[in-house]
Amino acid sequence: MAAAHMELLCWRGDWGLPSVDSGCLIVMAYAHFSNAPVKLKKTGNPRESLTGCLPILKSGEKTISKPLNILNCFRKEQYNADYDLSPKQGADTMAFVALIEEKLLPALLHTFWVDDQNYTGVTRPWYASTMPFPFNMLVPYRSSRQALTRLKLSVGRPPYMSLAEMEAQIYWDAKECLNLLSFQLGEKAFFFGEMPSSLDAVVFGHLAPLLKAPLLTKKLQLHLKAIENLCAFCERVLMRCFPGQAPGSPAGPNQQDAKLRKLTQLVNMESNLIEKMDGNLRASPKVARREMSNPSMTASTPTENGAPSPFLLPSA
Repeated sequence: MAAAHMELLCWRGDWGLPSVDSGCLIVMAYAHFSNAPVKLKKTGNPRESLTGCLPILKSGEKTISKPLNILNCFRKEQYNADYDLSPKQGADTMAFVALIEEKLLPALLHTFWVDDQNYTGVTRPWYASTMPFPFNMLVPYRSSRQALTRLKLSVGRPPYMSLAEMEAQIYWDAKECLNLLSFQLGEKAFFFGEMPSSLDAVVFGHLAPLLKAPLLTKKLQLHLKAIENLCAFCERVLMRCFPGQAPGSPAGPNQQDAKLRKLTQLVNMESNLIEKMDGNLRASPKVARREMSNPSMTASTPTENGAPSPFLLPSA
């Protein structure tokens, strides 16, 4: 009976997708594959969750974050999309999920959060129009810096590797990963035959935003669009699990471009102002000394219990 009261809190959808976030898409697709009775609640405010991260699953008195933890909760409730897999297929699932995390995810983080054109023209305006103030200004800026830090730590950092070399390595690895996924899928409807599994949910969650987002820098998106079976796979999952979604972007190209340009101008002006104010405060030694010298006037700032993970940024 507890499984009948599961509620899933996810980011809102756009671009013809039920959600713009990779983790949310993974959980939503797996819930459809396993027929889990989940009540879906979409939001643009991650502060509706206790941890500040999305997706969140509420099952009875339990609150579960992170996509893989949520999938494990579904399995414990006897909603298992991998029930019919052989031991070899189970091992292949673990291997491909690890491959995606290591090789494809860094390129997706770079595409949405580090690339200047995509970040200022797509990612930041979308979140600015979705989240309430001041989170719509602070969260994208912080998430972008977290993504760059993660890439430097996982791929390479100066002086061992220049930023240009790091970027080239990231996209080379991602294209190789897409090629391997295409080879594994072949002519099949799903990765292990006619029935979808958790691997299909993970692949769909990572590929769908890359395929559908109106990106300005399209090097990885163009490579994906050239792989016909992966594109057909994403459309197949959309039609099977989310038939109410439009096959393309909800707005026409001209209308969508005009909306993005307007949002970009407004967001860039406000974000630049916030960054300047932040830089001025950090560069002011007098304020710091005055606060240090008067303990009675010093206020402790509570730390956040986890950062939101928009698009593909992992939960803290």
